[in-house]
Amino acid sequence: MNNIMKKKFITYIGICMLASTLTTGCLYEYPTETADGETGIDPTAVTLNAQLSLNLKMPSSVRGEDVLERPVAGKTPAYRHRFVVDVYENRAFVKRQIFYKDIADGREDISIPVSLDLHARKYEVAVWSDYAQVPNDEKEIIGTEEYFYDTMSNHLLTALSISGRANNEYKDVFCGSAEVDFTSFRDQWGAEAGIEMILTRPVGRYQLVANDVNDFLKRIESGEIKGSEFTVRLKYTSYLNIGYNVLERLPRQGMMYMQYEKTINIDEMEAGKPLPLVFDYIFSQDEKVTRIPVSLEIISKEGSKENVVAATNFNVGVYAGFNSVTTYNFLTADPDGGIDFDPGYDGEVDIDVPGVIK
Repeated sequence: MNNIMKKKFITYIGICMLASTLTTGCLYEYPTETADGETGIDPTAVTLNAQLSLNLKMPSSVRGEDVLERPVAGKTPAYRHRFVVDVYENRAFVKRQIFYKDIADGREDISIPVSLDLHARKYEVAVWSDYAQVPNDEKEIIGTEEYFYDTMSNHLLTALSISGRANNEYKDVFCGSAEVDFTSFRDQWGAEAGIEMILTRPVGRYQLVANDVNDFLKRIESGEIKGSEFTVRLKYTSYLNIGYNVLERLPRQGMMYMQYEKTINIDEMEAGKPLPLVFDYIFSQDEKVTRIPVSLEIISKEGSKENVVAATNFNVGVYAGFNSVTTYNFLTADPDGGIDFDPGYDGEVDIDVPGVIK
């Protein structure tokens, strides 16, 4: 009987000591890893509701010229919109959310809500919006592959352009970032906060157009140039930035010896009409013209032998968010000659980049 009384007495003392600790003392919680793989001790959850918006039209770099419309996707589109949302704390990656949206022909603006479960801390939110392939079982396309840009190697601290994707309008891309401070929500539970993010292009588009089709066809007719099919080869003759840091809003990672090709046929040429040759989307710093040294060659082939029938060396001007069209006699330019194109940027946001080489 006495032993039972002693056990009860000890139990009561233990309960009283625990109650005293809860009312007058402190409990320490050590860092643990959450289900999201995030380490922290803050039990306060904050939901970030972000509204992402972008405009698909691309204005011309020349005042008064038509804006660039998006291509018609049709009933069986090959691509769809991809949105990558990354969260960073002190530039350390915290979490990622990816979602897709079907292309709708005729749509100029996109506005999408996204929710993120975070904590009562300071974060940087980075968003990347490009295009991904539509899933296709026959072609063994899952639809989540990195196609135009690699956002996995270093997340959005350096998104990398994947080579060989020029001459494709779906290489277009948008991005944006925002800083959020949720430290004021530490004493609240189930708090929510909202931000609006307008995504803009980190790339500019350039297109090269030949205005000498008539002379080119005459040279073929006279036998001076042989062939009916030709290769257009664009070489970047200096460093080309193939990466982009979304948080810093700056192009990164210069690479040498980048190039791409396109095949043209005389059947698509019409005397007296300009002929679009090649185009590409290039990373460019905001509100600055990026001057890129390039070489454009027109090549005919006789068996395995290549003959350069025309060549032009010049600087193409690219301005983030704008489309620049450069017209010149690219088909008949002297292979031993060269030109130098200076866009003539005047330092203002509202620029007028000449599209014709003079």
